[in-house]
Amino acid sequence: PPVSRAFFLFFTGYVSLVLLFVGPILGLYRASFHSNLNQQNRIAGKAYLYSFLFTLASFTVFKVTDYQRGFVFPFFFVLPFFFLANRYLLFKFNLWMQQNGFGVHHALIVGYESDGMKVYERVSGFPELGYVVKGFVSKKAVRSGASPVEQFSIREFIEVVRREKIDRAFI
Repeated sequence: PPVSRAFFLFFTGYVSLVLLFVGPILGLYRASFHSNLNQQNRIAGKAYLYSFLFTLASFTVFKVTDYQRGFVFPFFFVLPFFFLANRYLLFKFNLWMQQNGFGVHHALIVGYESDGMKVYERVSGFPELGYVVKGFVSKKAVRSGASPVEQFSIREFIEVVRREKIDRAFI
């Protein structure tokens, strides 16, 4: 349905402000640095739902009765699709940049026995964080083909850091 330009700008600005208010409360912006894509999408969905309810409730509280329902509900219906499409494009762009060497950190995992492998599995589960694990340092290196990363002993630590240009270590 046709909608006035002023209402469109007001409504879009108002929803944006509500999302900017609700998003940080739910941890939406912090999640992009600490969570995988599925968890980020769950938090974004929660922020969207709360924002939708808050917007409609605030219209009731402020007695805004002249809003165009024929625009508001399709707007909220289409909004998640725009979010998901843009999120997908940003995710692919981030991976492409990392494949070209931007935002990539060479990491080394320092652990005792099998705990370091758990850290490796956790870090490798989030490629969007940009960590390339170059190896695993433990009390004594076990050279076997079963390990997904190269293993080093603690005595080799300094040499590996210099050779592999390590700038992050997970302990």
